[in-house]
Amino acid sequence: MKNKIIETDLLIVGGGTLGLFIYAQLKDTFKNIKVLDRGNFEPKITKTNDLINKGIYHKGTFTKRAFGIGGNSSLWGGQLAEFTKTELSEYEPDLGLRKNETTRLYKRLYKLLKVKRNDLNNFIKENKIKLPKKYGIKYFHTNWLNEPNFLKLYKKKISNNSSDFITNAKAEKLFIRKKNITAIEYTIKKKKYLIRAKKYIFACGTVETIKFFHKNNKVIKSNNIGSYFHDHLGIHVGNVFPIDKNKFSKIFFNGIYNNSKYQPKLLFRSNNLKYSLAASGEFKFYSKYQDDLKQLKMGYVNFINEMKFNHLTTIIKKSIKLNFKFFELLWVYILKKKIKPFYDKGIYFYIQSEQFSEKNSSIKFNKLNKKFSINWKISKNELDFIKQFAFKTKSFLEKEKIAKLNVNNLKNINYDKFKKVVRDTNHPSGGMIISNDRNKGVVDRKYCVWGTKNLYIAGSCLFKRSSYANITFTSLALALKLTDYLKKNV
Repeated sequence: MKNKIIETDLLIVGGGTLGLFIYAQLKDTFKNIKVLDRGNFEPKITKTNDLINKGIYHKGTFTKRAFGIGGNSSLWGGQLAEFTKTELSEYEPDLGLRKNETTRLYKRLYKLLKVKRNDLNNFIKENKIKLPKKYGIKYFHTNWLNEPNFLKLYKKKISNNSSDFITNAKAEKLFIRKKNITAIEYTIKKKKYLIRAKKYIFACGTVETIKFFHKNNKVIKSNNIGSYFHDHLGIHVGNVFPIDKNKFSKIFFNGIYNNSKYQPKLLFRSNNLKYSLAASGEFKFYSKYQDDLKQLKMGYVNFINEMKFNHLTTIIKKSIKLNFKFFELLWVYILKKKIKPFYDKGIYFYIQSEQFSEKNSSIKFNKLNKKFSINWKISKNELDFIKQFAFKTKSFLEKEKIAKLNVNNLKNINYDKFKKVVRDTNHPSGGMIISNDRNKGVVDRKYCVWGTKNLYIAGSCLFKRSSYANITFTSLALALKLTDYLKKNV
């Protein structure tokens, strides 16, 4: 190859959420780091023409992937959801973690990301919130990042080390010798280049990581690549009509508590003999003002973070357009520390459910047409579980005289209709799962690809199951564990 070969200590393939986090943690340990990304410094949603849908339509794979430095963090709201202790006791062994290790990693992440965690117990006591155990559901909060876009979060470190980033470059091919990856071939505008590193980390998202390793299956020999592909199931289960508006807003409106933004949700877990699943439920508010309100909020956040005049102009324009709505929102925030939603178009109860882990729910590569088929599968048990959660929530809301929940449409839904109305939640996971046996997974418990000594994987593609929660925070916890290991083994 005529082009100059780049030599580095560590190569991170993918400059999105996980890639930038890993880069930030390891930059001071590995002085010579390169980050390879197929996009530029302005992430863009890009469609690829090498994907074929074979099972239930997985919308997020086809329409919601941003390529570029920052990746999907440019689309992410920054919600931080922890797996519960019950989930962790079940999942930690599968994730290569010791008992309670995830909780310690979560605590470190809050500090690293400068997030003040909401004290739920104090909040419940101060607001006199009661959710009797007889309903079988729990009340909890998720916290939020102040800056969800990791390109902006690590802006200074990135700009000071811009030569570390190789953009518009697509990883194509692996080279291996005696279990060590010796180089990666990548292309820029169809020209081929080589980069050699001592260690390699793939953090380019579930779908792109699976695709790359399918194409390199002669090097990484595994029949498990692409297996156990899953997501969270999302479904609007019914309209909500508040009975006691003050009580409803106190319990379920987003707000600020001790300078920390939170979102209230309900949690349900089933230990049915047939299945063990978890799900969260939240209230979605719809209004003709929601686009203007969103832009107003973003203008305010951007102005606080960047102090630029154009953001102030956005705030003024949107405030005038919204007229009294802005002052109503401001008044509720000042008086009650609540982020008042408008719902002139209605309130809906929305459930996000864990799904079963099925090996044949997968992404596979067809060598004949050189395309990837996504065969996303859902079982009937998930529908039964979601119905159970919805009915318990209805009972809680109505017996406690908080709100009415209409679940008539869900009550009569069958499995065939369910597969058409349920959606993914942009949390694609699995396909490169962790295992203690190379015949059952793709990576070992140190997140190193089986059959190699220096090739590591980060991201939700490692998970065989994903609990009820947005998986990004737990993916970051695993990435933090990986960086700890690499720091000790430079």
